[in-house]
Amino acid sequence: MIVYNTTFHVAKGYDADFLRFARTVFIPQAIADGTLRNPRLSMVLARAEGDDGTSYSVQFDAQDVDSLQKWYSVVGRVIFENNSHILGKHTTGFSTLMQVLPIE
Repeated sequence: MIVYNTTFHVAKGYDADFLRFARTVFIPQAIADGTLRNPRLSMVLARAEGDDGTSYSVQFDAQDVDSLQKWYSVVGRVIFENNSHILGKHTTGFSTLMQVLPIE
């Protein structure tokens, strides 16, 4: 299983707009085709000194890297392109893929 994590950094004063976008647009559109499952929305507690913004993590599970890449080329890219005006200059982000490993 793959965890697809996108960390967003949101400028001070834009948290409510970002959270509304994440909950009502980004997450529902991302899971609509069934490739991504188990969405999680978290606030990152660590902050750099002097940083007034807040970081959020949106995570999904995917079966494997191939299905995630196909999802991104068909669905994910469109979500980000169609909503860049909402994210605008007040939000930046990066994505990370993680392979889930057994504990033992």
